[in-house]
Amino acid sequence: MTDYHQRHRRYATAAWHRRFLRSAFRRSYQALQGVGCNPLDRPRPRVLLCGVGAAATALEFADFLGSRQPSVRLFVVDLAMPALAASGAALRARRPLLDVTFTCADARALPFADGSFDLVETDFLLQFLGPADRRAVLREWARVLRPGGGLMTRDWVTHERGLEPVWDALRRAVQRAMLGVRTHAITGHDLRQALLDAGLQATLQRLGRWPLIHLITGVAPLTRD
Repeated sequence: MTDYHQRHRRYATAAWHRRFLRSAFRRSYQALQGVGCNPLDRPRPRVLLCGVGAAATALEFADFLGSRQPSVRLFVVDLAMPALAASGAALRARRPLLDVTFTCADARALPFADGSFDLVETDFLLQFLGPADRRAVLREWARVLRPGGGLMTRDWVTHERGLEPVWDALRRAVQRAMLGVRTHAITGHDLRQALLDAGLQATLQRLGRWPLIHLITGVAPLTRD
């Protein structure tokens, strides 16, 4: 297991973090519903979890899906085999009947056909990507979404005013010390434009009182050009 995954696992299993995930999944899905997107209402929806980080994330997301839809096909993608193996063991132990497929792949070139998924979910993945890679990943998520399908995620988003850039720079320094990896600044303007360029109807909203953390959703058009 990489040093990053070992560090991430330490807080990913903490009670506060799991409570955060439950709330974040619920509120993100409500944000999708608020713009008329309800992908888990479809019969046996196909869902992509893109990047897991820690098994606790996969478990909490599987529980969220189970609370919304008893019959779902879940596909889990990550670049790191240890993360996939840990998530697989945890899900088999807790949800042995879940229809889940694990794939080691790069989010910039997903090994799925166009329109494969009703819902794409990830959690704080975009912060690890520079602008060009971020745009490539958003294009891939848009490509694999079915018409009317939804994307939901959370991430650190700053606006270029006041103290927000300063707080975000401090956040990135702390995260590098904690996780041992570099993260990138994401501005609201650039992210919204990248979502629109990918062909997604985009919404960004703050997650309660959490500083800089935003709920990010995107909806694929009902018809494609």
